[in-house]
Amino acid sequence: MKEDRKLLHGRCSIYALRCAPFPLYLGDGLEENQNKNEQKHQLSKLLSKIDERKRQKTSKQDGSETVSTKYKTPGKEVDSGNKSENKHIDIELDQQTPSIKLKGEKHKAGTVVDGYTILGTHRFGKKKKVKRVLPKWLANPTIISTNLQKLTTSVEDVPGIDEDIVQKLKENNITQFFPVQSHVIPYLLSAHNKPRYYWPSDICVSSPTGSDEADRIIENIQDDWLYYVEKNINDCLHPPPLSVSTLQWYRPPTQKLLFSATLSQDPEKLHQLALFQPKLFTSVINESSEIGENIEMSNEIRGDFIGKYTTPLELSEQFCVVEAANKPTLLYHLIKSNGWKHVLCFTNTRMISHRLSLLLKHLGEGEIKVAEISTALKRAERNQILSHFAAGKIDVLVSTDAFARGMDILDVKFVISFDPPKYVKNYIHRVGRTGRAGKVGNAITFILESQRGHFTEMLQEAGKVVKELTVPSKDLEYLTSHSKKALVKLNQVLEEEKNKSLKSMKFKKKHKFSEGKIVKKPNVSKAT
Repeated sequence: MKEDRKLLHGRCSIYALRCAPFPLYLGDGLEENQNKNEQKHQLSKLLSKIDERKRQKTSKQDGSETVSTKYKTPGKEVDSGNKSENKHIDIELDQQTPSIKLKGEKHKAGTVVDGYTILGTHRFGKKKKVKRVLPKWLANPTIISTNLQKLTTSVEDVPGIDEDIVQKLKENNITQFFPVQSHVIPYLLSAHNKPRYYWPSDICVSSPTGSDEADRIIENIQDDWLYYVEKNINDCLHPPPLSVSTLQWYRPPTQKLLFSATLSQDPEKLHQLALFQPKLFTSVINESSEIGENIEMSNEIRGDFIGKYTTPLELSEQFCVVEAANKPTLLYHLIKSNGWKHVLCFTNTRMISHRLSLLLKHLGEGEIKVAEISTALKRAERNQILSHFAAGKIDVLVSTDAFARGMDILDVKFVISFDPPKYVKNYIHRVGRTGRAGKVGNAITFILESQRGHFTEMLQEAGKVVKELTVPSKDLEYLTSHSKKALVKLNQVLEEEKNKSLKSMKFKKKHKFSEGKIVKKPNVSKAT
């Protein structure tokens, strides 16, 4: 038995000796797994404490109390309310988290921060606005007042005007000159009273005058009509350089007078007009400047008035935010509830003008007289509509921007922009149809909420601030059923017009085909 036990013990020892490396390998793996579990546990504790610190910081800002929260980890629950453990974790976080450079700190290039070398820094600064370098005549204008209620220049105060002209003006009840007239007329008279060798300067007026638009002349300059006019008068477009010889042998250049509320002050565009030593009169200057003063602008303010526009003081301007579906109803509500007459309404397209005019007719049911005017009508038809509008036979006239410039539509009291204009010049021309010659005018622009930002920014860049008109939606509820019936009638009329147009088109094509058709004679066989 003893020998068997010794033999068994020896075999077990040999077996254990042979198998010793394998148990040692398993032991290393278990220890490695335990280390990983501890690391995960520590990491989860750190993450929980980070979340708790964030939560505490947020609660302090909100004024609320910190609530103890338990986070589950693979090994155990961690109580975030344990202050001693929180302090220990905070120390660990401070040791493990790299220092963060604050926004206000500045480091020079080449310094080392947290192991990183600063190669260079960038300083963000507000860019200075570039000031235009303008010609002297653009940078030094003469200011014109826009107040037509306080006219200070009598027709008898301007020297050089013929007595017969003064008498005719008085017979027509004209006793005072408007601001533009009181400045431009004396300048013209004094220029033409000088000796012949003093050629008169051209004049540019940037003010709401109601005259023909000079911008339109510049836009059509590509037709070269001005070139041929100048050539037939002076044999050249641009005036020659001033010298003793040119003053003696050349005729003075044709004097040009440019008037526009939105006169282009781009030197490159104005150069096309071949102006001779022009003089600028403008009302687009800060009100603190003195009227009639020749402004000598410093470099700091030079060109600030470029791109700015003015409207008469008698003109009230507003905008109204409205949903697209409620725009026709709002327009009818304003006209009906206020009893407005002589209303000029602008849209962006001829199709919208046509639909709006029909819809207003159905909404008014004969109480409101509405007419549409467009370039599709013949000249005689347009003149008749304008005369009826001026006579009060038409209450609302719907049009596009084609009639916003250079058209003197008499006695317009209200201008409604059913669609907001795309450009500020179009806005100035639209509202300029009312508030003319010292009369009171009102202008309202309908915009969507999504168009508010662009509209206000566009006007601010032009130096204008427009007040908002608020109409509660409940004020339009009484027109809900009425507007639905009007829309049904509108669709019926549009369908009838469409069918009529298709029939007319088919008839024209058929008639054109029958006129151009060649009828061949039948072949007749010769008798043999």
